[in-house]
Amino acid sequence: MADALFPDELDGPRARADAEAVARTAVTALAMVAGAKERRLPLRAKEKEVMPVPETTLDVDALLGELVPHDVPQADREAALERFAEPILRAALAAIRTSADRSRAVLDALSTGQGEFAPFVAQAAGGPAADRARAILAALEPSIVPLARHPDPAIRTKAVVLVARSSSDEAVEAIAAALEDQNASVQRVALAAVASPRADGVRVPPNPRAVTSVGKLLASSESWAVRVLAAQAMGRLGAAGAGVEASARLAETATKDGYALVRQAALEAMASFDKAGARALATHVASVDPEPRVREAAKAVAAGSASGVP
Repeated sequence: MADALFPDELDGPRARADAEAVARTAVTALAMVAGAKERRLPLRAKEKEVMPVPETTLDVDALLGELVPHDVPQADREAALERFAEPILRAALAAIRTSADRSRAVLDALSTGQGEFAPFVAQAAGGPAADRARAILAALEPSIVPLARHPDPAIRTKAVVLVARSSSDEAVEAIAAALEDQNASVQRVALAAVASPRADGVRVPPNPRAVTSVGKLLASSESWAVRVLAAQAMGRLGAAGAGVEASARLAETATKDGYALVRQAALEAMASFDKAGARALATHVASVDPEPRVREAAKAVAAGSASGVP
């Protein structure tokens, strides 16, 4: 049943529907076994001794729909994860090692890595089941980190999201490598992850490779949106300990970038960790920047009223 939770993505709508039906049935079966006897879910076809013989091709989805309910109460799904966490973990490890499709199924189940494990634990849920989901993610992390270098950019993106909250050396290095990814989606996710608060509350020292990579994106990315994200990431790196280099790079961007939103983001990022340097720079920017919005933001920084970026 645990293995069935992470199916391959089969070709064709009927094959995909059948695989999803098997996975859904696995969840129901685990919930039935995990629940107390008086709370076990009723079989849809419990009064039928024999299922009708199909006249044409067997419809697995329809057959399983007759046997088990589709809607399993949240409490029963959480109970299933708590009781069967070990076989589910083993199945997830096997899925990651088997194929890209099954790896994607595991990554999708873990979602953002903040306690979700679909379909057992809903997003932003708390309690023992969410704690168990986080423990499963921690056990899977050594297998997920290599997926940040997978040939499929969609898998790389999902993997980066999951390892972003880890403080392990391997995870930090994976984020730094993702900053150099040629895919824009992977780069954006990595930028959002740089120097962000970790799940264990530990402040991770700045990775030199990450500082260099963020600096390159800040200076030369053709996308102004990426440069804004890079400015915010540089601000977090500055707050984490790379203050001298971060201040220098942000000051240059705040005065030289050709896009107003990027100049503003750089100034406010600098103000988030180097208030004195940002105030001095803001006084200059407020008098020379050609964009009124940037001048107003600079005045706020100079007055000490700008909040900076997280």
